Amino acid sequence: MMERIVFEFPHPDPPLQNAVLIAGLPGVGNIGKQVVEEVIRTYNLPVFSTLYSHYFPPQCFVSNSRIELPSHKIYLLRREQRKKGDMKGDIKGDVKETELPEDGKTGMLLNLFRNTDIVLLTGNCQSVSSEGQYDIAHRIVSTLAKHGLIAVISIGGYGTGTPDRRRLLITSTDEEKYTILKELLAHMTDTDVGQPEDEEGGKDMAGGKAGEKKSDEIEQSLTEIIGSAGLLPAVAPFYGIPGMCLMCTTLGVIADPLGAATALKFLSHLLDMDVPVGNLVERGKELEKLEVELLKRAGQQDEFKKEDVNYIF
Repeated sequence: MMERIVFEFPHPDPPLQNAVLIAGLPGVGNIGKQVVEEVIRTYNLPVFSTLYSHYFPPQCFVSNSRIELPSHKIYLLRREQRKKGDMKGDIKGDVKETELPEDGKTGMLLNLFRNTDIVLLTGNCQSVSSEGQYDIAHRIVSTLAKHGLIAVISIGGYGTGTPDRRRLLITSTDEEKYTILKELLAHMTDTDVGQPEDEEGGKDMAGGKAGEKKSDEIEQSLTEIIGSAGLLPAVAPFYGIPGMCLMCTTLGVIADPLGAATALKFLSHLLDMDVPVGNLVERGKELEKLEVELLKRAGQQDEFKKEDVNYIF
């Protein structure tokens, strides 16, 4: 009989060096899952390890007549691979260098994160029980802690139910790292991530237009993070590891490639990756019409005007 959790993590050769876990599983807007899958696609990474569990939904997935069990999959991105991404699918203005702090604690954290191996976690489901969520989170972090894990960063979506400009929210188990990441976020402007300047010039990714809530205001209303996006970073301190969660605001009713592009752009700067967001942006544009229709059906057409919507890519 299969154990409740089956997760074999072979010893990587060579061993991991200062590994950072980037976790993106199905959730609100599928923000995290899309981010991780885009990194995997860009670098053409093979599966390194797979986790199966009785805690996953009692079903199988079928693709091209092939049956697959619910699972989480692990991929490895070595630091020497970072600058070898496939830049196809990029869009004009997609990549723009951002001047980030080079000194002090911020510079030290940047230097550390940009010289790490990256462990990517994604999958086709999450646990259907509270017990499973905790057990799986502990199993993943405790296993990777034996292989040089120094940080856990999960990516998720925060459903607002409104089509406001995408905003990035940061939470952390470590006050110092929270402050540093907020500083980095403040250095990234709309123009840095492909959004045209308005009449006031490019705004930071925590800012917004008149009538829109800013990230700090939204963070005040964020009181819980459900599922793996919250638990993976939350259990990390039990193993002496800081945990962080990067969330992007989203309408929350359909998959949100534009929200994923927002989170991916920040993550790429943080970890010094060459991952274009063009594919996500194009998919997002295709879904815009559906988003408009859903809002109209919800009786929000009077509050929603297409020309007033601005996205951070």
